[in-house]
Amino acid sequence: MIVYDKKVYDVSVVGGKAYGLFKLASYGYNVPDFFVITVGTDLGDKLFAAELDAYAAKLHCELFAVRSSNVNEDGGVNSFAGQFDTELNVERDALYQAVMKVAASSSNRQTTAYNAHVDAHTCDMAIVVQAQINPTYAGVMFTTSPFSNGHVLIEQVDGLGEQLVSGSVIPRKTQLAKGENNSTFYGELARAAECLEKLEGYPLDVEWAYKDKLYFLQMRPLTALDDPLPAVPSSDWSLYVYRDFCLFSQSVQAKASEPQLQTELFGFSVPIVEGLLVNGREFYTSRNDLACINLWKSLDGGSFFEDFIDKLNKSVSKTKRLTSQLRRTDYSQVKDRTLFNAYNKYITAYIKSYVPLMIRPDDYLHSQLQQLLGKEQADSAISCVTALARNTYYASEQVDFLIAVINGNSAKYLSEYEWIYNPLGKKLNPMTLTNFDDRSKRWTTYDAIKRWKQITLQQDEDKRQARRFMSKVSNDETKRLLKLIVQFVGLRTYTAENSDRFFFYIRSKILSQIARRFNLAEERLMLMTFEEVMNLEQGVPSRNELAKRSRGSMTVFTNGVHTTYYGGQTYGVLTDLLPTPEFDEGTVRGEIACRGEITARVRIINNFDETDKLNEGEIIVTSMTTPELTVALEKAVGIITDEGGVTCHAAIISREYGIPCLVGTQVATHVLQDGMLVKLDCIQGYFQVVED
Repeated sequence: MIVYDKKVYDVSVVGGKAYGLFKLASYGYNVPDFFVITVGTDLGDKLFAAELDAYAAKLHCELFAVRSSNVNEDGGVNSFAGQFDTELNVERDALYQAVMKVAASSSNRQTTAYNAHVDAHTCDMAIVVQAQINPTYAGVMFTTSPFSNGHVLIEQVDGLGEQLVSGSVIPRKTQLAKGENNSTFYGELARAAECLEKLEGYPLDVEWAYKDKLYFLQMRPLTALDDPLPAVPSSDWSLYVYRDFCLFSQSVQAKASEPQLQTELFGFSVPIVEGLLVNGREFYTSRNDLACINLWKSLDGGSFFEDFIDKLNKSVSKTKRLTSQLRRTDYSQVKDRTLFNAYNKYITAYIKSYVPLMIRPDDYLHSQLQQLLGKEQADSAISCVTALARNTYYASEQVDFLIAVINGNSAKYLSEYEWIYNPLGKKLNPMTLTNFDDRSKRWTTYDAIKRWKQITLQQDEDKRQARRFMSKVSNDETKRLLKLIVQFVGLRTYTAENSDRFFFYIRSKILSQIARRFNLAEERLMLMTFEEVMNLEQGVPSRNELAKRSRGSMTVFTNGVHTTYYGGQTYGVLTDLLPTPEFDEGTVRGEIACRGEITARVRIINNFDETDKLNEGEIIVTSMTTPELTVALEKAVGIITDEGGVTCHAAIISREYGIPCLVGTQVATHVLQDGMLVKLDCIQGYFQVVED
C-alpha cells in the first residue's frame, strides 16, 4: 500500500521517519512533498512498479529522495541514525531500483550489529519517497544541545546535508538560545526549536534545508540526552585521587562512606562534609579537610592510634583469609540460590574491607609532626623513614617478576599477581602468560639478575638509613608520630591492594557466573550497583539506563549523605573542576562528540572492509565516521576522526553506545599509526600519543 495524504498515521504502518514528517506537516512547517510505501507492501508484486510511478508523478518533480522509515527508526531510545540506506537525486526511471536498495538495507551488516546492541528484534520497513530539495545550505538542529542545556545546537554545510550527517566534512557550528528572535533563518530555526519541543514534549533532532525558504526533512527524539545535574557549589575543590572505577565499585565506595557502617566496624565515623566522585576522580574541599582534622584531634589520646592500627591489621587478615577461601571454590555448577548466597556473603565482606580506605589519619598525623618540626623538616623526616613501611604487592611485584624471569618459572608469579591489572576497572583484564611472556622478552637472564641485585641492595640500604635516622630521633613524641605515619602509610596501600585483590576474585569467580546465567556481558553487570546485583532476579535495569550510566557518573557527598547521578553531563562538571590543560606540540585538538576518556591502542580503519581488523579494546581512528563502523563499535573503546561534526549519524550512535568520540581533528589518520598507545580525552577535547 502507498499513502499520500498528510494525515498522521500509526508508526507501525508508516515507520518512524514518515511519522515524524506527518507530524511536521500537521504543525504547519514546510515539508517537501512526499508519499510513503507502507510496511508490508509487496515490492515484488508485478503491479507495484506501475503504482510507484503513478505516485511519483503526483510529486511534480524531476528528482527524488528515497529514505528508510523503519518501525524502530527515529525512536526515543534508539535512533538507528544512518543505519539504513538513503538514495538522493534519483531520477524517475531509476526510482524502483532505489526503493529496492533502501528496502534491502533493513538487513545489512551494520543494522544487524545495531539491532543486537539495542535488543531490537523487528525490522519492518516503510519507505519515504520525497521531492528532492537541492538546497543552498542544509544542516541538523538539536533543539537542546547535548553539551549545553537551554541552548539550540545547529550544524550546517553548503549544499546537501548528506555530507554533514555522513560525517565527511567539518560543519559550521552555531549555538543559540531557545526561541532567540532574529530575522535570519537561524532565528526561524531557534523559534521552531522552542515550538516543536513544546509540542512534542521532549528534545528533538531535526534535519533541515534552506532554498529560498526553510524546509524540514526529518524530526525524531534526541537520543542519549542526559538529565540536567544539580548545580555543584563553587568552592575550593581539590583533586584527591584518580581511580578508573567501574560503577559497581563506585557504589561500594559510596556505601563504605556511610557513618553507620563505619561506626559499626570501628566505633567512630569520618564525615564527608563536601565531596565529589566524578568519573573516577575524587574531590574534596577545605571544609572536609577541617572536619577530618577536628575528628582525629578529638580521638587522639592514649593508645587510640595504636589500637586502630591493630584493628586495621585484623581487617586485612580477614580479607586475605576470605580471598584464599574464594580462590579455592568453583561456583560454575552450583544452584542459583547458592551462587547468590555466596555473592551476598562476599560482597558484604568486600564492603567492610573497603571501609578503612575511607578512614585515613595520615594528614592529621603529618600536621601534628609539622607543628613539632616545621613543614620542611617534617617532610624530610617522613621521606627518610618511609622505607620502613610494610612490604606491599606493588613494591614486591617487580622483584618477583625478575625472579620469575631468572628461574624461568612464571606460575608462582602469575598466581600471585593475576589480579593486578585494575580489578576495579570497567573491564576485567587478568594478567596472563601472554602478558608475562611479552614483558619477559625484554630481559635477558643476565640483565634480570643485575637489575634484581640493584633493587634489593637499594631497598636494604634505604632501610638501614631509615633505622639509623630513627635511632637519632630524641624526642619521644616525634618518634611516636613517625612510627605511626610509617605504619599508616604502609597500611593504606596494603589495605587497598588486598581489598582490590579480593574484589578480583569476587568478580572472576562469582560475578562472571551471575553475568553468564543472566545472559549479560560482564561489562554491563559492572554498570549496576552492588544492591541491584543482589536483586537481579527481580529485573535488570533497562538498556537505556545502562547506556546513560556508561556515559558518565557523579556521586555527591554532603554531611554523610550521598546521591549519584548518571550521564555525559557529569563530564561537564569535571571540565569545570579540572584546571585548564597546557597543550604541548604533541597534542591534537578536536570537537567532542561524546564525552569520556580512555587510554588505549589505536587501529586505523579506512573503509568498511577493514572493520574486522579492529581488536577488542582499541580506539578506532578514521577519516570520517560512516554508519558502517557500527559493526565495530561493540569492540571499540573510543573513536577519533579527521572530519565530521557532533550531529553526524555516527556521532549520535557513539553517544548511544557511550563511547568517547572526538571528531574534526583533521589530521588523526595522518599522525597516528596502528598500535600506538593514545590518550583520548573527550573532557578537554584532545588526543596525544603516550609513551609505552
